[in-house]
Amino acid sequence: PEYSDLVIWRQGEEMALHADNWDYINNKPFNVDLYFREVSCLVYLNDDFKGGETFFEDGFMITPKKGMLSMFPSDLTHKHGVKRVTEGVRYTFPSWLTSHENIIHQRVGSYFKNSYLYDINK
Repeated sequence: PEYSDLVIWRQGEEMALHADNWDYINNKPFNVDLYFREVSCLVYLNDDFKGGETFFEDGFMITPKKGMLSMFPSDLTHKHGVKRVTEGVRYTFPSWLTSHENIIHQRVGSYFKNSYLYDINK
């Protein structure tokens, strides 16, 4: 894992179609921030809300179910977004996976720099 988060989606919130490692403004992969994201993971923490479906460019849609995990490539092959939450609050736990060792050492290893749990010199 490169990064994980807890996201609260309140009524009226939504997210436009995007890819997690692509810079739409400059129409190229992110070259500093997020280029290394390879797999997007999303755990749905609740389902007592309306709307908030995850949708994909090809028309595929995921209706969130509590405890469900969805995983897909972070690149342009899987552009996705979130439909507007129309009632209640949607809770998700997104994370992104990478195989770029430099990122693992910089972003993950730094948390455990002085810990016996992770040797950043390996």
